Amino acid sequence: AERLGEIAPGAGHLVHMPSHIYLRVGRYHDATLANEEAVKADQSYIAQCRAQGFYPVAYYPHNQHFLWYTSGMEGRSELSIRTAREIDRMNEHQNLAEGKPFSPLLILTLARFGKWDEALSEPKPPADQLFAAAMFHYARGKAHAAKLDLDATQQELNALERIVADPKIKVVDPTLPLPGEKLIMLSRHVLAGELAGRRGQAAEMSRQFTTAIQLEDQLPYMEPPFWHQPVRQIYGATLLQAGRAADAEKTYLEDLER
Repeated sequence: AERLGEIAPGAGHLVHMPSHIYLRVGRYHDATLANEEAVKADQSYIAQCRAQGFYPVAYYPHNQHFLWYTSGMEGRSELSIRTAREIDRMNEHQNLAEGKPFSPLLILTLARFGKWDEALSEPKPPADQLFAAAMFHYARGKAHAAKLDLDATQQELNALERIVADPKIKVVDPTLPLPGEKLIMLSRHVLAGELAGRRGQAAEMSRQFTTAIQLEDQLPYMEPPFWHQPVRQIYGATLLQAGRAADAEKTYLEDLER
């Protein structure tokens, strides 16, 4: 990985490839740097060669998607949010039946980094785009929970529950390049766990997060991972809020092992 990036610096996808190894071993900053260089190389190639078709629609966005994830894992909110906005702009080229598969990245990133007011100001996606709508309600629920507006959190959770119960959820996966149904179920359990934690319902919090972690562990392998932030990190933060530092430490160590 350390040698490959310098061999063909004008070939964006080769420059990008080391980031897969760096992600797997936790060298997130190196992965970020590799994708920053890959993005520059691809932008030059696309501009000079007026590239059309699969490369600018798939390979180039993949570099940006990777950059978004690894900068998030670094805790670099500004870069991660800026990249999510760039991906959102690039989504104009995606015309899948269910909608734009990466459209929820921005609101998820805003929620991850505690930009609650910005998350709550994001526009609501079309109701027929079930995956985007589910992530919208999930992120808004997290924002309301952080603001201790638990009635509003419950309303967002109720909206998520209605999406889970919608028979059309079964057709989400074939129309998106990701396991949309599983991610929707996962988001429901994470939000329910956070709400239970805010209400001081320790047993319910544990039950919901345990289910969410099991669902995350069963997701198909992908880089970057399909879920925007390791659930164990979210659970650890919720445990800390509940004053359970030892349990949070155990959860964080499990995440580090993975």
